[in-house]
Amino acid sequence: MSLLVTIFVLVFLTELIPWLGKSVLLEICCSLYLKIFHPSQAARQRQLETNILNTKAELLKTNLDKLCGVVCRRLSIDSATQDSEIASVKSGCSIRFNSVL
Repeated sequence: MSLLVTIFVLVFLTELIPWLGKSVLLEICCSLYLKIFHPSQAARQRQLETNILNTKAELLKTNLDKLCGVVCRRLSIDSATQDSEIASVKSGCSIRFNSVL
């Protein structure tokens, strides 16, 4: 019975990976990894994502009169998305995830 359960679990996991997609599983694993091992960076990433979404919503509401402000906000979005610490943690997580698969 144990062999049957083991074979079922292995086949299920093997079929689950292509069905969900490797990138979706990678994002799930990286977010869990960040929350468990780097909670401060995970909180910072959530804050950055919230700020970026709020700034993008403001950009959609602006008129052409405020073009200079739009450019400044756009630059702030670009600088916020290039956070190297979180990117390095995610790349390390990606390498570990690919080696496990």
